[in-house]
Amino acid sequence: MIPHQTAIYALRAMAALALLEDGKRLRSLELAGRTGIPTHYLSKVMRKLVVAGLVDGLKGHGGGFRLNRPAAEIRFRDILLATEFDPEEKVCAFGWPACDELRPCPLHSSWSRFKSCLIDWADQTTLDEVANSGESYFHHQPFGESRLYMGNGPGEGPAAPDRDPAPQDPPRT
Repeated sequence: MIPHQTAIYALRAMAALALLEDGKRLRSLELAGRTGIPTHYLSKVMRKLVVAGLVDGLKGHGGGFRLNRPAAEIRFRDILLATEFDPEEKVCAFGWPACDELRPCPLHSSWSRFKSCLIDWADQTTLDEVANSGESYFHHQPFGESRLYMGNGPGEGPAAPDRDPAPQDPPRT
């Protein structure tokens, strides 16, 4: 029930494309840098998004990827389904084959609420919301560094711009 890595990478890639100016394309290498997705994995993700009709890919000079339709028309559900993640899949948190209202597992009630929230989020959120809320993010990050601020754990890459870097030991003399 938790989105798998491919689904999360697809959301990242689509968010980066939603932030582009109309008609602009983003090459794979730059898209990988902006999203922190390994290039070999990005190729797999983008193939799924192209096949689903969400992205237009063009090879060669002037090529790259762009959204295939307006951001307001692409729901997160569309992106998740393109990666074979279905938020409505019936999965029991305990792994029971027959977990339902009549035979609930210990987490059934809580898991059902979580699943309902996930479905609502996937159905109601579009890339237009991303484009309107984070437009300046990538524009302020130099190519190659933007991925360092996309949720990496402590100690991975430089400190975020609003924090001081970790103190360094003084040089030995």
